[in-house]
Amino acid sequence: MIAGGGTLMLRASRLMCAVLSAAPPRHLVGTPRMARSLVSLSLLPDAPSSRGSSISRVPPALDVDPAAREKKTNLYGLSDDELAAFVADLGQPKYRGKQLAEWLFSKGAASFDDMLNLPATFRAQLHERATLGSLETSVVQTSKDGTRKYLWRLADGREIETVMMPYEDGRRTACISSQVGCAMGCTFCATGQMGFTRDLTREEIFEQAMRVARDLKAQGE
Repeated sequence: MIAGGGTLMLRASRLMCAVLSAAPPRHLVGTPRMARSLVSLSLLPDAPSSRGSSISRVPPALDVDPAAREKKTNLYGLSDDELAAFVADLGQPKYRGKQLAEWLFSKGAASFDDMLNLPATFRAQLHERATLGSLETSVVQTSKDGTRKYLWRLADGREIETVMMPYEDGRRTACISSQVGCAMGCTFCATGQMGFTRDLTREEIFEQAMRVARDLKAQGE
């Protein structure tokens, strides 16, 4: 469990269950959100075989300036109270915080420009002072069975993976990284041979779920 991350992790759990798992098992319907999310959220040390797959290499985004990013606030890392304080600091009315939270955690906006019910002046402030996450896409690899593996580059230059696996009954399971490397040291696992580097932040964990969910939505799922 990540200290101080209760609200954000609950959002991640709700996102994983509601968006990535289109058909949760019948015996889990009606149980707490966190319990249901375990069906969709698997923490695996390894990735599926890449045999019979296609690879899409994505160049770094041209507008990403690491130094500038460090000075901006990653909105995915803010609690409701912190988001309200951030909005107030920009001189915006309190209700703007709730509107912003809806775009971030319910609608999954990919850009501040998509937040059409926010004034243009407010969106300009957000562009200047904030970011929607920090992950850069390095490689997307898709297998014949639809399994998709994402290689993300973190703000500190390290890399992690997320894997989305489709099932015939309509479910989509996302295996989300929770740390860089692994301390288990399993000889059959490339990640284990890397050794452990650090735990991911709550916003880095949440953003993986959001990015996969956004990708599926773009494909009409």
